[in-house]
Amino acid sequence: MSKGLAFSAEPPARNGESSRQDIESFVSEADVKHNATRRRPKAATPGEYDFLAEPHNRRVNIVNVRLSDREKAALKYIEEHSPDSMHAICLRVVVAEIDRRLKELTGRELGRFEG
Repeated sequence: MSKGLAFSAEPPARNGESSRQDIESFVSEADVKHNATRRRPKAATPGEYDFLAEPHNRRVNIVNVRLSDREKAALKYIEEHSPDSMHAICLRVVVAEIDRRLKELTGRELGRFEG
């Protein structure tokens, strides 16, 4: 590994002069840099639930869910053979997970987030 946190954006030379150790050092620097910049979760502090003040009367687009072709086809099949839309199915699962995670983090039941 290199000295301190001095990282190189350039991989070792490709002209055959690089040793295996140079290559392994370059790869391990990338791992160190990635782990050093990874977001650390904050501890939940009771009373700091700012999200409860947010409006609950409209839906906003915040993420795109990337499904495999098989997962999308299965979801489409479920939609076609049940009264629920793909959106409603995904929303129900996400909201249930939000509730579960909030209870896990806060130790409290904060209520459903469904509209």
